[in-house]
Amino acid sequence: MKYMVHIDYYKYTAIVLFLSIILTVSGCSNSLNDTVYRDGYASETTALKVSEYDISLAEAIINLIINYNTFGITPDKVSTEGASVNEFALSNIREYNIIYKKAIEEDFSATPGDTELISTATDNFVKKYGELLKIYGISEENVYDVFYKQMIYTNYENSIKEEAGKKLYAGYYEALSDKQFVKLYQLSFPIVETDEIGNIITDSDGVPLKLSESDKSKVKDIAYRAQQDIKLGKDPEKCSEEYNVSIYSQYLNGFIGGFSDEINTAIEHLDNGECTDVLETDKAYIILSMIDNDDQDMKMGYAMNLVQENLDKKVESENQQILSTAEISDEDLVEWNSIDKELLSQKMFDLGLVIDQDEQTTQESF
Repeated sequence: MKYMVHIDYYKYTAIVLFLSIILTVSGCSNSLNDTVYRDGYASETTALKVSEYDISLAEAIINLIINYNTFGITPDKVSTEGASVNEFALSNIREYNIIYKKAIEEDFSATPGDTELISTATDNFVKKYGELLKIYGISEENVYDVFYKQMIYTNYENSIKEEAGKKLYAGYYEALSDKQFVKLYQLSFPIVETDEIGNIITDSDGVPLKLSESDKSKVKDIAYRAQQDIKLGKDPEKCSEEYNVSIYSQYLNGFIGGFSDEINTAIEHLDNGECTDVLETDKAYIILSMIDNDDQDMKMGYAMNLVQENLDKKVESENQQILSTAEISDEDLVEWNSIDKELLSQKMFDLGLVIDQDEQTTQESF
């Protein structure tokens, strides 16, 4: 059996570090002194293997504690929801350790700011879970080491994402080099009936009610007057206000070739400040005024949007290539299945370290 559970890398890391950093230190009314592991045993004993890494019981239990707290795994849920959370924790351990190994190979290390953050996370975690950690023979150093790995993992993921983003952006921008991005202002003069707030009035079948030929002719005359005003240098947006059509008019952004054939033809040779003839659509007479016929900011923004749409897929694909080199088999689970997860959940529950989220939700709803 292979364990290849998919997770959201960034979300998981945020949960681990930030939950740990902001944990409030609450007093525990119960005191459980019955030791599960003697000091040092959890650190010295391998729970599972990830690639050539031996993952200690201490690291495995720290991850289970985080996940049981996050997902509210009380003793009665260990055999139900707890099963998937155990798989989730196992997958998390596998993934951040593999990425950590890759990062170390590429000389990634924690900055002074990172180590301060890790120390704060460790202190807060130990303050909250100290009694439980003592029962399991887990040291503060064990906690620090787990958070250190996860910080390196986060730094590496962010650097990979940043580098991939730069490459994607350069490629998309180059692909758009022959595109002429433009900013236009479109004045629209409706030839269909509208209400007082500009909504098109339709019949019972949803078909717009057209103006009579006489009224349509009057609208066309008004549009031509507006066109002459723009040709004489009047600002098109102010012109739309003067002719009471600003509610129907708007700025348009795009590249020549990306509009309709009629509009592409009408605007392809316009200089800034020039406008088209009066064009007729099915709902209005329109005039397109060129504001910027070479909008580089728009081109960069368009390329960036393409990056945002495709970056996560690219990064995930690269990560899966790395992760595929170190699947976990049943033989790698050394002592993982021997961890008494119900006992862990029970001790957390008795110490007030895990809350039944369903019960809490029910109480809050009243």
